[in-house]
Amino acid sequence: MRLLNSHPDCPREQPLRAIAYGHDKKIGGGGRCAANRQEGAALVVVLMLLLVVTVLGLASMRGTLLQERMAGAAYARSIAFNAAETALRQGEAAAAVKPVLPSTGCHLGLCARPLPGNTPVWESATVWTGNQSAEVSLGNEYHGVSARYIVELVGYESGTCDVQLGVESPCPPGAHMYRVTARATSPNGAEVLLQSNYKVQ
Repeated sequence: MRLLNSHPDCPREQPLRAIAYGHDKKIGGGGRCAANRQEGAALVVVLMLLLVVTVLGLASMRGTLLQERMAGAAYARSIAFNAAETALRQGEAAAAVKPVLPSTGCHLGLCARPLPGNTPVWESATVWTGNQSAEVSLGNEYHGVSARYIVELVGYESGTCDVQLGVESPCPPGAHMYRVTARATSPNGAEVLLQSNYKVQ
């Protein structure tokens, strides 16, 4: 008996044949090769599904992290806004007593009357550090937020407020007009700047 096409790897999936005593007889051998190919195809499908699930999981995780960051930033800004409001109210309280202001510059939150054409003092970064601005004491619920304010005299007596504030009617006699600016910053970089015009008779 002799075997024909008996390659062990079965490249062509042809059945083995045996010729014995003049009879042509098939010998099974292709079934094992077909099963191996099916197992290989199933493994590829499983790997592709695993890759898809991994990509979807990473995308979902990234979306969750982004939402957490956005929520954290909104919360930090809300805390900074509340701190700036607190500083603004303290600045208005300081202006309400008509404080004696320095002739030039700023000291402990009180600033000299600004000169026309000059850059507003509250736009300077240095005024919010050191003893030029007044620091506000905040509670532990503000989580490390820093708040400061400055008070500027922008006009007084009749006919002077319209120069600084842009209002058509002049100030009443004896009225002092102050500009109160408050700034709050949080450790994560959130910053809020509030400003009000405060009139004191």
